[in-house]
Amino acid sequence: MSYIPGNTSLLAQNVGGGKRHFLLLGTDAITSVIGASYVTDGIDKGMRAGDYVTYIKTDTSDRFELAVGSVSSTAATLVGVATILGAATSTPIGFYGTTPIAQRTNAAQAAVATTAPVSSGAYGFSSTQAAALIALVNELRASMVAVGLIKGS
Repeated sequence: MSYIPGNTSLLAQNVGGGKRHFLLLGTDAITSVIGASYVTDGIDKGMRAGDYVTYIKTDTSDRFELAVGSVSSTAATLVGVATILGAATSTPIGFYGTTPIAQRTNAAQAAVATTAPVSSGAYGFSSTQAAALIALVNELRASMVAVGLIKGS
């Protein structure tokens, strides 16, 4: 499939020279949507570099936040934008219906010191290293369960 002009609409108008926000609906793969000059009537729609575009892939309900990277004489090229979840360590986040929490902190999250393998310990780790690895793995699991990235059972 390809771009359909009727599937693009202005969601929010700019105020005082700010960014506009557009909604784009379609079934094209995101790799096609962020291709050069995808929005063939971008200038007619009023798109400018830096404007926001939410693309909803209607056959899967996937949602992508994009930006207008550039405009030519008629068309606009869309680009992906970076997404930050949790702007600060105190900003709660959650996934899959879990209660959002702030970033966890725990001494067990520290990197485990590595030394030359030892011949007497399991898998070449000293008992101190093995205990630290177990604590680290358990803390990683607890952190992932807490925000809903894994179910945990």
